[in-house]
Amino acid sequence: QQHDNTTRLDNRCTDISDWKESLERTRSQLDEEISRLKDEKLLCEQALEAKALPLDVANDNLTIRDSRRDIDLVDDLVEAELRNEVKVIEGAKRALQQKCAECFEQLCRLEEAREQVCKDLQDKNIALDIDTEQRNLTEEDPEISFHPDPTRTPKGSVTPQEWHEFSRYNKSR
Repeated sequence: QQHDNTTRLDNRCTDISDWKESLERTRSQLDEEISRLKDEKLLCEQALEAKALPLDVANDNLTIRDSRRDIDLVDDLVEAELRNEVKVIEGAKRALQQKCAECFEQLCRLEEAREQVCKDLQDKNIALDIDTEQRNLTEEDPEISFHPDPTRTPKGSVTPQEWHEFSRYNKSR
């Protein structure tokens, strides 16, 4: 009986260690992805800021042209190009704003996933400590007391199948 329990606890400790390694790799990948996405978001924001000056210049030129009077007021190719330039810059700004918003949303999702993986890792560390301590106990240890129905699962406990599924879900996110 003692040997069987020790073997089961050894297997469980190995299983937990494997999951820990997998989740640590996942956390590392999340950290890298978050870092890359933050860099890309910064570049996107800088590109968005860089569009302000050309847009201001084009709008100022159009305003100056529109404030002309009488015979100086013309509708020519230059004005059409200026209006086209304003449209193009505004379109680029909208696209960049959209990309910045998408980056922010993705960063939020990645941060949430990282938080869940870190929580799962913390739980795995606690479980591994408990199982390692239990594995080292023997029937003769003074801290051992025998209880009826020792195989029941107490309320609030998680079964191995549930935490396997939870870890799979966290890893796949």
